[in-house]
Amino acid sequence: ISGNVSLLKILENLHLISKSFRIYQTKNQVPKRDFNPYTHSQILDAIKNKDKERAKKIMYSHIAWAKNYILKNFRNNKRR
Repeated sequence: ISGNVSLLKILENLHLISKSFRIYQTKNQVPKRDFNPYTHSQILDAIKNKDKERAKKIMYSHIAWAKNYILKNFRNNKRR
């Protein structure tokens, strides 16, 4: 979107991480019924609208939700 090389590298890393998590989900049968309410499209909309604060808020919420989701499912899988 912006042509920012640093941002592009971050997005590439996020893609690899999300791909790894999808493999983990499939392998460990993590339930897919919990969907992150803070979507990538919301983040992109905020960026397109140059609303830095909204983009930042949604990104932090998205990451925090994903972290909690991963940890919750990891703990549940350890108990099995």
